[in-house]
Amino acid sequence: MRSSYSRKSVVSRQAFRKATQRSPIFSGAVESGQSLTLLSDPEVSQFSQGRLRNSPKSRSQLLRILYHNQLIYFNPANKYLTGPEQLWLIESLIGTQILNKALSLGKLIDNRFIESLFKKATFTFFLSADKAYLVSSDDELTQLDFGPLTKISALTALQQFGVTTLERVKEKTAVRL
Repeated sequence: MRSSYSRKSVVSRQAFRKATQRSPIFSGAVESGQSLTLLSDPEVSQFSQGRLRNSPKSRSQLLRILYHNQLIYFNPANKYLTGPEQLWLIESLIGTQILNKALSLGKLIDNRFIESLFKKATFTFFLSADKAYLVSSDDELTQLDFGPLTKISALTALQQFGVTTLERVKEKTAVRL
């Protein structure tokens, strides 16, 4: 019986350590001896609720990774993260518990997954009147510094500025665009 995916390559433990040494989220996988597996099958299109579904239209390659002791699949063709080592950006913005709960429901990280997290987010961002600064809070001090601020949703901010910029805004309160 043919499996629903084929393994294209398995990265050695040393290569996996080197590729993920900067990211603490993968430390459990390295310590337990797990390997990072690249899945490649023209029929694999979606991973949903623990099962791969076949679709002949899809030509994507998925990365199978261990993240917080959960097996998840990462689509490298997504437009928000360049690799699974950047998942900490999403975790920093959304929160560990919310991300883990979302990953337990849908284990494929792609554009749709990331956008759905930001669509449900309760936080917002603010643009300065001249659109030169993106700010994480709207209070008297920020209005004195940046002038009147325009409120934008987390999803709109994600689509316009990307995850990296949003994480810097959260860390520094304001970022020049």
